[in-house]
Amino acid sequence: MPVYHYQAVDANGQVRSGTIQAVDVRSAQNQLRAQGLIVQQMVSVPAPNATRHRPTQPVPAPADNALRDWATSVVAPKTMVQWLTQLQALVQAGYPLSEAFRTVAHRVHDKRLARACAEIGQRASQGESISQAMANHPHLFPQFLIGNLAAGEQGGYLVETLQQLTEYYEQVHRIRAYGKVPMGIIWFALLSTPIVIAGMIGITRSFERFMGGAGSEDFAQNLGVVVSEMARALLQIGAPVLLVSVSFWLALRWLTRNRGLGDSLRLRSPFVTGLAGWERAHSVALFLFHLHRLTQAGLSPASAWELAVNTVPNYEFARTLRSANPLHQGEPLDSLLSRSKLIPPEEVAIVTTGQQTGTVNEALQRLNDYYLNQALHESQRIPRGMFLTGCLLFVVSSGIALVAVYWIWYRVFLSSIQQYYNP
Repeated sequence: MPVYHYQAVDANGQVRSGTIQAVDVRSAQNQLRAQGLIVQQMVSVPAPNATRHRPTQPVPAPADNALRDWATSVVAPKTMVQWLTQLQALVQAGYPLSEAFRTVAHRVHDKRLARACAEIGQRASQGESISQAMANHPHLFPQFLIGNLAAGEQGGYLVETLQQLTEYYEQVHRIRAYGKVPMGIIWFALLSTPIVIAGMIGITRSFERFMGGAGSEDFAQNLGVVVSEMARALLQIGAPVLLVSVSFWLALRWLTRNRGLGDSLRLRSPFVTGLAGWERAHSVALFLFHLHRLTQAGLSPASAWELAVNTVPNYEFARTLRSANPLHQGEPLDSLLSRSKLIPPEEVAIVTTGQQTGTVNEALQRLNDYYLNQALHESQRIPRGMFLTGCLLFVVSSGIALVAVYWIWYRVFLSSIQQYYNP
């Protein structure tokens, strides 16, 4: 006979929890109602053989100084996809995770990843957990990826977790490919604008020298004057401006990648259509996926929540979820979701209904499917958003260069001519 774990309130307003056996959910609710209890949450308890792995301690939240490695990796997303695909196939075929890591170490082309996989497989075979072994390579394996594998391993759904991660990195690879055009325009503007400005200044200086009597009838000599003045302007003005521009851009890239600012900007990005929507929808979908599977595996809502928070790829989103940490071990999921304020109240109400009817796993699955579809829809808008962003950057950079050229032409070059003819 099925067993249900319940949380209810008695006539005195006291919270009571426990388990009850009944033919179905309705019978269990009727039994509790006959005892004068108002059901708040009811979750079916899986049979002992339904859970392959019993949960151990949840993965602790990373320290603030580790957030630089929360979602970034020196390994390219395409390489991550190839690695995860092989790892999933091996685990699905029945390989222990330690053996799967040792096997895949000989099949990846990235030498750093190969060495790390061999070491992780060796440590895991000696009794160390996979998440602890992977944490020794933070630049290769981001914190959220380790959190995903830890949750999948403890909940007994590692194959599905690897599939989710593979799909995530496939989408990241496509988005980065879309971003090559605006990134190329940024670098073109950074490199070309100081050179164009320095060239115009060099031409102006050479013209002033010609008017001062430095010119001659020899074309080669005149050309040498122009080239020397352009080179001098490039060294005096162009090179410092170029160095400052590139340094500013690299510092901005480092700041957005290593201090969580990038995650915050992606959640609120007004410049690329679809990027903010995809970032949010995919983060919610991955979080709900793990929340659903961990709850289904028999974990308490609090334990499932703490594990699922570490699986979110966006650190800003994960930090907001972590701020709604369970007040006690038995706090229901709808209360946690409501306190996080990241999911609309009408969607939280679906979870509340699922808790009261014993179908909370189905409710979480439906919400997960909804956000996956939303993430797919938003990802289809990103190419157009990247194209429009590239056009905007081209117009802005061209405008800056034209303003500088025209200023030099009208305020310097023509002024020199006027002074020459009207001393």
